[in-house]
Amino acid sequence: MNGLLPRQPRARQAVAVLPDSLRTVSLKDSATAQRSGSDLLLQEIPADLVVYRMVANDPPTAIDFQSHYERGVQPRPGLPFHAYAWLGVSVFLDRGRAERLAETARRRGGRAAVAALILTSGTGLWGIYTERTTHLELFALPQDLLDRVDTWS
Repeated sequence: MNGLLPRQPRARQAVAVLPDSLRTVSLKDSATAQRSGSDLLLQEIPADLVVYRMVANDPPTAIDFQSHYERGVQPRPGLPFHAYAWLGVSVFLDRGRAERLAETARRRGGRAAVAALILTSGTGLWGIYTERTTHLELFALPQDLLDRVDTWS
């Protein structure tokens, strides 16, 4: 790349865990703001939620909850680079969206299942989402997310 990207962290290093003192930060992202009609908000999970993620392993493992950064995946050339998407872990509020991703992966010859995670407010989980989307980027250690898996199929 351009030599400005940070080194790959050790597996146990908490690269995306945010300080407790941070509550809400507005992230100006013109492409997403134009599409969604609002700014992106980074905030602690405000309410108990059930979210869904496509996973490759059955049962899920911590690897299924690593960010692109943690897995060493480089951002694709020619596409807008959004650090939050590279450092976060994608989940959906709508099970159907995760199921469609899993089905696409299976059609391409991969293994895929959908894991349901229970997120509890006040436990230090942070995410970015907009008002008009069912997609959420979570910032947590992979094992912390794995520990929140309720079911998978």
